[in-house]
Amino acid sequence: MPSIEALPLSIVDIDTWHFLAKIANELMRWQDTNMLAKIENGGASNKSFILPELAYMSSFSSVFPAFPRILHCTLPATDSVEELIPLHVRLAQLLLAAEYLDGSDMSCFFFCEKTGKFTRSERVDGEHGEHSAVSSNQHNEETENSFSPLTREELLEREIRKHEQLLVVKPLYVVIDTNAFIDQLEAIQKIQQCERFRLLIPTTVMEELMELQHGEITNTRAEAATAGARQAMVWLREQTRQKCPRMFTLTMRGRRVPIAVVREESADDREMVSSHILCVDQSSV
Repeated sequence: MPSIEALPLSIVDIDTWHFLAKIANELMRWQDTNMLAKIENGGASNKSFILPELAYMSSFSSVFPAFPRILHCTLPATDSVEELIPLHVRLAQLLLAAEYLDGSDMSCFFFCEKTGKFTRSERVDGEHGEHSAVSSNQHNEETENSFSPLTREELLEREIRKHEQLLVVKPLYVVIDTNAFIDQLEAIQKIQQCERFRLLIPTTVMEELMELQHGEITNTRAEAATAGARQAMVWLREQTRQKCPRMFTLTMRGRRVPIAVVREESADDREMVSSHILCVDQSSV
């Protein structure tokens, strides 16, 4: 039954047959001490049940019987068991499933007559096979000693112990567009001040900001864009004068050059602003 095995993961590795045997042994102990309901085929049982999931499966696919199986159970003589009847029946069914697997002559799961317990074989055929008894004991210790989920740091340490390669992405360049300069100038300034990244400013973005700062204010939205473009240009000119080593201009051909000098020909004559106002110091390339 390969479908019962868990998917192989590098972080989580579950021995399905080992856990099934452990659960079945505990359920068998409960049933022997009359703490768990027992499903019987005869008429000696005192209760009959139809689980809703069985009715659902019977209507879902033709693989399951058309009429759900009626379960005849003998319940333990304990107080306030009415609320726990569905749980008793489901756990008893799980024990029946383990007994069925034992009778199917599987090579990976069986009932040991010597120990009187369900167990998994030391070797399992298939992709998840060839587990030794040592690995089973390790699973026992890990299951008993660690009941809380592992933290992220613990999972990373486990990965390192397995000598597996971890791909860590560390971006170096951040390309800023026009909308970011207008709406998120403070965030851009924080990125520049943290000194972890290098800012790339395309020439088209610079030209758009220069045009927007001289735009006509026709509505509230245009006024906000014009004000944002003006603030961005003031900050860019300041960074240009300081020759910030972490800011670069990205040309149309994809070349990365030091940040260019941005200046206006005249503050009054806005029509005289040249489209080539972005000057690049070629000697510093």
